Amino acid sequence: MGGLHWWRKRRLRAAVTIALLVVSHWALDWVTHRPDMPLTPWSPLKLGLGLWNSVVGTLVVESTLFVGGVWLYLSAWSRCWSSSTWERRSGRPRPAPTPSR
Repeated sequence: MGGLHWWRKRRLRAAVTIALLVVSHWALDWVTHRPDMPLTPWSPLKLGLGLWNSVVGTLVVESTLFVGGVWLYLSAWSRCWSSSTWERRSGRPRPAPTPSR
């Protein structure tokens, strides 16, 4: 997918990001799926570690991924909307919050 993006758009950073996302998704699927994932479409070899067979393992991994995702989102959000960033992007001071009624 990254190669296709590079061929169409010639944007290296986006193409590398897409390629890494595809590989990381496959790696996460390899850990979680039972041995039912072919390495290539024509390969008889099926791979997978079967994490979903363990309820405790599933809860630990899913909870860790969820907490990590929330942390990444909040840290990016706070950097994106800090006062200095707001002023640089908009060219005007950040508006004061309005009191709720």
